[in-house]
Amino acid sequence: MINWKKVTLHLLLLLFVSVASTLTTWYILTQRQVKEPSWKELLHLTPEQEEKFLRLESDFNFTLKEITVEDAQNRISLCSYLHQNESDPEKLKLKAKEMALTYQKKQEKIAATLAAISNFLTPEQRKTFSQKLMQETCVWCQKATKNQKCLCGMCESHA
Repeated sequence: MINWKKVTLHLLLLLFVSVASTLTTWYILTQRQVKEPSWKELLHLTPEQEEKFLRLESDFNFTLKEITVEDAQNRISLCSYLHQNESDPEKLKLKAKEMALTYQKKQEKIAATLAAISNFLTPEQRKTFSQKLMQETCVWCQKATKNQKCLCGMCESHA
């Protein structure tokens, strides 16, 4: 016998993780304080580096929009399916896999973009870039979890 509560709980957990990931990515990439310098200023990008950065940023934003639409379509499909009276566990697994693949696609694009940016930076710029990303991630995590405890082990280096 299928435990529908367990299947539904797993799907809702997957949906939560997907939403949390989307919000984390959005926050890290878009929510900078007005006082904070731009990446160009922070990293002291040369004109050539800035051109590469802007191309990567434009491509990333375009792809992220496509993935966000795909993610929304997957969520809508799941919600519509859950609205039905009878649910097939195999179809639910398929929907969960579709959501997981979209999440994976987004994470791969984020990692590839960050790596591509890192590749054209000097060692000193790369260090600054990495530390700033870690700081933003750590601060966001502490706010999101309401946990003031350092989870990265590097807070002293980016505080």
